[in-house]
Amino acid sequence: ALSMRAWSEEFRSGTMELLDALPIPSWQLVMAKFIALWGVALSALIMSFPLWMTLAWLGHPDHGSIILGYSGSAMLMAAMIAVGLCVSSISENQLIVYIVTSLMLLLFLLAGYPLALNPVREVFSQSFVDLISSLSFLTHLQSITRGVLDLRDILFYALTITFWLAANTVVLASRKGKG
Repeated sequence: ALSMRAWSEEFRSGTMELLDALPIPSWQLVMAKFIALWGVALSALIMSFPLWMTLAWLGHPDHGSIILGYSGSAMLMAAMIAVGLCVSSISENQLIVYIVTSLMLLLFLLAGYPLALNPVREVFSQSFVDLISSLSFLTHLQSITRGVLDLRDILFYALTITFWLAANTVVLASRKGKG
């Protein structure tokens, strides 16, 4: 929902022409939007910090797992925002952007859910099912929240964010050429 109007509002209101006229490369615009939206999402995550302090005051939680949970949530939010930004650069209609982004993120989440993979197992080979499962945001987040920080999970999120931000830059450059 944060990213649904990031680019679509720029196209709808006509301010994208002004941004195109500035001597700023598309990738810098994409990074600025991404950092701004991620900052808003991180500030919402930080608002749950008092809950951690209350939990620490009332009991003896595993602080390492909590820190990894926060880190995993921050990476998950960054990946979701990157996907949303890319979809937002495709359409001027915010509602369409919201629905398409929500469906894409739902697919990325359910790709690792065993119940969702059962129909895929019946049609495709196990290696294809494993490939789909490895693309799941949920699978990588669950391993982090269990307290296991694996380099593969960090690389997954970093590559996912990079891919979607690069795709966003390409889409913006192609729209600029059509202008």
